[in-house]
This record gives sequence, structure tokens and C-alpha cells, in this order.
Amino acid sequence: MHRTFTLALAAAGMTLTPAAADGPDIYAEAAYAFIGGDGDDFNAVGARLGVDFNDYIGAESEVFFGVEGGTFSDLDFELGGYAVGNVSLTQNIGLFARLGYAYSQFSLGGTGFEFDDDGIATGAGFKVDFGPKIALRTGYTFQDIASDAHIFDAALVYKFGK
Repeated sequence: MHRTFTLALAAAGMTLTPAAADGPDIYAEAAYAFIGGDGDDFNAVGARLGVDFNDYIGAESEVFFGVEGGTFSDLDFELGGYAVGNVSLTQNIGLFARLGYAYSQFSLGGTGFEFDDDGIATGAGFKVDFGPKIALRTGYTFQDIASDAHIFDAALVYKFGK
């Protein structure tokens, strides 16, 4: 399970390297997320790094860290890798959908016991551009893990290049 995720992230990283020389749209995000599950809710902060290969297709990876724990457990971290589809509604507003894989590690409230989970993740949202380099993005992601995680996030986006 860890090996599959590591290989997926390595493959995503290799796709970023050659593409960066040709000048695709590379972006970084700082995000806040509310993560709700069947048993616990968490607040998390995180970052994403992504690339849009063209106007419609991209890829991104993310990492989130829990900042406020749930009732029974705490989110240590979440890692994800996604294929992303984009469509523009206007010059400054667009929609996105993503499909990928996520891995999360939790700790059980002060006991020192840790557990992890992984699974398919899918989501959608919208992005509003406030200029050539800055945008705001909000979205929803569902992670098919043991507790069915529902993630609502908002992010500040910085676009490199162009």
C-alpha cells in the first residue's frame, strides 16, 4: 500500500520535470480543509503542487496535516495524487474534477497508537482567477477509506510562469 503510493507520486513527479521545460502551467496552493468522516471531524492545513498540461488536463499532489483533532483520533497527515480535468466557464472562472489516490495516517488520542488508511479519492470544485498569477479555489473531495472521508477545502493558488 505504501509502495504503490510512493510509485504513484514518483511517476507524477517525473511527468512534472520534462513538462516544466516546455512551459506548462505549474501552480502551488496553500489550503485549509475541514475533513468529516463517519466517526470524527478534523481541521487541516496543507499544500498542493500541480501542473496543467493544457487547458483541460493536469495532475496534482497534496499533503495535509491535522491542526485540530477529532473526538477519538487525530489526523497526522494525508498524502494524495490526482489526475485533474479543467473546464473554463468564463475568462476568470473555471470548474475542475479530480480522480486519484490518497493515503492518511491517524493517531488514537494520546495513546501512541497509530493507524493508516488509503483508497480512491474523487472530487470537484471551482476556481476564480484574480489576475495572471493569483486565484482562489474551493472544492469537495470524497476519499473511499474505512470512515468515508468528506473533505471541503479552500485554497490560495499561485501560478508560476506565463
